[in-house]
Amino acid sequence: MVLRGDLSLGAALAQCTHAAGESSRLAPELPDNTHAVVLRAEDEQALLRLDAELTARGIVHVCVREPDEPYCGQMTAIGVKPCLRESTLKRIMRGFPLFK
Repeated sequence: MVLRGDLSLGAALAQCTHAAGESSRLAPELPDNTHAVVLRAEDEQALLRLDAELTARGIVHVCVREPDEPYCGQMTAIGVKPCLRESTLKRIMRGFPLFK
């Protein structure tokens, strides 16, 4: 998943939980050795560009939008359907660092 880097810690954790929950439902049978990776996007614009690229490539994902202030409907995270590590997704995500 990819989270906006400008979120507070509490907001980041909440959005991470939303993205993980929603994207895990996209793969009804997850293998026991499934790993979660949390990456950092600079801002909403970076998430919007990523959403467009994932959509164009047919990669199944969910966009999480926060309805409450201060984000008021802005995209805050993207959860991607779990997939194999060797996939095209690795190339798409190389510009997003680990969320620290």
